[in-house]
Amino acid sequence: MPDIAIRPFRPSDRSALRALVTRVFPDRDPLERVATHLFATRGEGLLPLLGIRAPRFWLADGPDGVAGMIGLYRRAADDAPWVAWFGVGPEGRGRGLGRRLLEHAAETARREGHDRLRLYTSTHPSEAAAQRLYDRTGFRLTGRRRPLSWRLAGSPLEMLLRERAL
Repeated sequence: MPDIAIRPFRPSDRSALRALVTRVFPDRDPLERVATHLFATRGEGLLPLLGIRAPRFWLADGPDGVAGMIGLYRRAADDAPWVAWFGVGPEGRGRGLGRRLLEHAAETARREGHDRLRLYTSTHPSEAAAQRLYDRTGFRLTGRRRPLSWRLAGSPLEMLLRERAL
C-alpha cells in the first residue's frame, strides 16, 4: 500500500481513532475501549490506574482517511513495550498494511533499546487473520488466560499472550 503514510497520532485525530476502533472491534468490551478514549485528553492521567504507562499511537493515513492504527505502551510491572490497539479497517485488510504497522512498532521499540515486543489478543473468531499475521511476523505464543473481567462478562474467550524478539 504505497499510498499509505504512518504518522503519529494528533489530538485532532481523536474522533477518527474512535471511529476506527469501532470499525475494527465492533463487539469489544467497552471497558477495553477506555484507553483510546482517555488517550491525549485530560483523562490521560487515569491510564496509570489501568497499568498503562507511556502510551502513544500512530495512524495509517490513506486516500480515504485513517485506514489503520497501532500503539505502544508500557505496563507498570514490565520493561518490555506492548502493542496497543493494533488494527486495520476492513477496507484496508489483505494489502500488507498490518505488517507495515507491526514493523513500525517493532522498529520503534528496537530504536528505544528494547529486545522484545509483546501483545495480547484473543481467541475471538474475528481475530483469526490477525493470529496468522502474528505468527508470520515472529510473535510466538507465550501464554493463555481468561481475565476476571472477561469471565464476569460471561465471555468464553481466552486472552493469548505473544512476544517477539527484536
